[in-house]
Amino acid sequence: MGVQASSKHSIGNEQETQRSNTFLPNDTEIMGISSNTNDRSLHEIYNRLNQTYSCENLRFLDEILRKELGFKGYVISDWFAVHSGREALRAGLDINMPGAIDEAAIRGTGDSYWGPKNITRMVESALVNESRFDTMVHGIMLL
Repeated sequence: MGVQASSKHSIGNEQETQRSNTFLPNDTEIMGISSNTNDRSLHEIYNRLNQTYSCENLRFLDEILRKELGFKGYVISDWFAVHSGREALRAGLDINMPGAIDEAAIRGTGDSYWGPKNITRMVESALVNESRFDTMVHGIMLL
């Protein structure tokens, strides 16, 4: 058992343009801090990067973060930051928080982007390659 650091929030959090509706309790100010701590997870954000929501941004999550920068860990969304379960999966998001499409799913009366029926449908329809799940599990379990 141990503790993992998560870089929070990733690129672009300091801007408010094209951001999802959110608030910071007590007007808390979040400051970007750079570190070389070899973090194992990255916490994704609400805003868009080049017109694409950060959690669904293939260019950022796959091409820049994983391929160019060599990030080996897993990427976790901010609370309700995912707008398309399929696009988030395809882009490289590994954990969707809280897993629900809306508050109803948290109460057990709604649906989840990555719930069993949606995941199965995406794989069977070839909308998401099954090997993507191997990558997700590897990033979460082996680090």
